[in-house]
Amino acid sequence: WIASLVYPEMVQFEASRGIETWQTILFMRCSVLLVDVLLLMPAIYFLVRELVKRLGNAERISSPEDNEEKTSEAVCAKSIVMPLMLILSQPALLLIDNAHFQYNNFSIGLTLWAVYACTRNQLLWGAFLFTLALNYKIIALYYSLPFFFFMLGKCRLFSRRTKQLTGGLLLLLRIGLMVLGTFLLCWAPFLTQLEWKQVLRRIFPFERGLFEDYVANFWCTVQPVLKFVSRRYFQGQPIPHMALISAGFTLTCALPSNLMVFRKPTVQQFLFALSSTSLVFFLTSFHVHEKTILFPLMVISFLIFIPGGRLNRTVIYFSYLAAYSMYPLIVKDALQIAYWALMILFGMVFLWPSISSVECWKRRWALLFMITISFFIQFLISFVPPPPALPYLHVYALTSFSFVGFVLCWLHIVKRQWTDYRKVSQKEHQD
Repeated sequence: WIASLVYPEMVQFEASRGIETWQTILFMRCSVLLVDVLLLMPAIYFLVRELVKRLGNAERISSPEDNEEKTSEAVCAKSIVMPLMLILSQPALLLIDNAHFQYNNFSIGLTLWAVYACTRNQLLWGAFLFTLALNYKIIALYYSLPFFFFMLGKCRLFSRRTKQLTGGLLLLLRIGLMVLGTFLLCWAPFLTQLEWKQVLRRIFPFERGLFEDYVANFWCTVQPVLKFVSRRYFQGQPIPHMALISAGFTLTCALPSNLMVFRKPTVQQFLFALSSTSLVFFLTSFHVHEKTILFPLMVISFLIFIPGGRLNRTVIYFSYLAAYSMYPLIVKDALQIAYWALMILFGMVFLWPSISSVECWKRRWALLFMITISFFIQFLISFVPPPPALPYLHVYALTSFSFVGFVLCWLHIVKRQWTDYRKVSQKEHQD
């Protein structure tokens, strides 16, 4: 409606397809910034403050030498600066939403508000906000299992504490009615016009294949194997039932994290489950775009508030990998200057200090070696033509390299979640 008032040609049916004028670019850029300021940034700020108060680990990020006791307000004032800088300066999100104009910030902003509500035990608000995020962009489905199991675990915990089964069931019923009512509100225009089947076909494009272009996930990495199997056993036709196979694979990999958050619905477990599950969906689900790495990235960024371990470095390395994995898209959109400017700034402020702080020299040199390889692959994509018989060789090398890094990050997150789960269980047994 606003676009029709500002520049009507931009929203004309059929005629607006492929339109790319300075007016449309300016409108989209301003609208992205408006969503950032009004929705995403406040969600990040309030969630950061809440996590600092509850977990307090960000204090160690900004000033590791300062260990004296502080009031909660002093902790928030001093320790949220660097975490906020890290989360708000993600090169991947800045490049995609401000140049590719995907408006991921709207869905992510609603999701972060939902996470904020859940951390404050406002489950109905959390259900409402997450349902809005899911209806705005179906990629928010990456977060659906953790939200479901966290809320289910909270209902179970409520029943145990009150020693009344009906209390937990009534809470679960209220959450379910909130979700159902929000869905009906969002889908009402399509239900009345009997267009819901067409909408579903567009939301779930099963006919479009396992992934879009080259993406740093499992199915793209094993594509040569899939092509061999297709030619050997299916006469070159697509392997049947790949949507079901990928769904089963995804649920199998995601189930352990969600069972842990169901048994122990703490804030830490919720963050771990959101991070690991969304990353599993990116790595193994059906029809993945390279841009959807933004959804795991934004929740993984909040793992810096989990005390103990090397999660701070994992978050920083993952942030670098997320932007790096989209380099072919950056080249396609001619965003190399913006990409290198943001990556150099991110490297100077976060990546290099993180690498230089590694005490083990072997691990430090291994990280530098991996960064060097990533630069070399980008150099090949930018300046060295691939062999004519293998036109996507360099791009495949980049996505496969990124996939290995993502898998290592996922394994580390799941390991840390299991460690945290065991600590919570032991503490409960002692109490």
